[in-house]
Amino acid sequence: MTALLDAAPEGPRPPLAIRIGPATAKEMPYVIGSWAESYKLTPKMQRMPWGVYKDIIIPELRAVLDRGDVEVLCAFNAAGEVVGWVAFTRGRRVSTIHWIHTRYRVGVGDELRRRGVATRLLDAAQLGNRLAYTFRGPLPRHRESGDRITADEPLVKALAQRGVTAVYVPYQEWRI
Repeated sequence: MTALLDAAPEGPRPPLAIRIGPATAKEMPYVIGSWAESYKLTPKMQRMPWGVYKDIIIPELRAVLDRGDVEVLCAFNAAGEVVGWVAFTRGRRVSTIHWIHTRYRVGVGDELRRRGVATRLLDAAQLGNRLAYTFRGPLPRHRESGDRITADEPLVKALAQRGVTAVYVPYQEWRI
C-alpha cells in the first residue's frame, strides 16, 4: 500500500475534486506500471536486479490484477487523469487490499498526496472495518525522522483511528 491514508490537508491545499470509478483497460497500464515502480522500492525488492524483478515480480502483480475476484477502482481528476487507485478483493468477513496508490502529481500541477484521494478510494470500495493487505509498502523516500518504517505502517495506524483493523498477510499465504 504505497500511499499513506490521506489525512486532512495541511496548510492551504484544499481537498482534491475527484471522481471514483472502476478501472477500464485504458487505466490498467498506469495501474500496473505505478504498482511495479512502487513495489520495487520496498525493502524486500530493492536489491533485486531490475531484469529479474521484471521477469518474475511484474507477472505476479499482473496475475493478482487478472484474478476474477480482484476489483480496481480509480480516482480521476477533472481532466480525467488517474490520480490514484486501489486493488482489492471483497471478503465475507475480511476484505483484502492488494495495493493502494496515490499519484504524487500530474504534470507540473500541485501535489496530489494528503488531499483525500486514498480515503475517498477506500470509502468508495466499502470494504468494512476488517482488512488484510497482501503487499508491504516501500520505505518513504523523504522521511524526516529517519525511521525505517514502510508506508503501510502509518496507513494501518490511520485506519485504526477510523475503527478499521488491518493486518498484513503475504500474498503467497493469502491466495492459498
